[in-house]
Amino acid sequence: MKKLSWALTVSLLFVVIVLGCAVIDSFVGNPISKKLSENQVIDYLVNEKSYSKEDFYVKSTSYSMATGYYYTKIVFKDEPQFQYTYVKKQGTVAQTIFDYYPSKEYKHIEPEIHKLLN
Repeated sequence: MKKLSWALTVSLLFVVIVLGCAVIDSFVGNPISKKLSENQVIDYLVNEKSYSKEDFYVKSTSYSMATGYYYTKIVFKDEPQFQYTYVKKQGTVAQTIFDYYPSKEYKHIEPEIHKLLN
């Protein structure tokens, strides 16, 4: 009987921990997924957009509970006053239009975004 209650306690504790991790993950995201998303944005800029890793730095990467996506803010060293936001969604990376001010001139805005805004 004592072994049964011990096994039940351990099983219940395991379930509570797993469920707790799932709930936390849904609110703040998974740190491993966050880092993977950040790395995919860097790879996108280097391999697809032909930037050097020295051209920019990652300011932050955050998870949006509303969308379920990770957003990475990039600052280009030749334009430090602006932040460009990239989102990794469904396996692809794209620039978004957060932090956009129409009166400003942007050097690194992608053509797809430029078309949307004009």
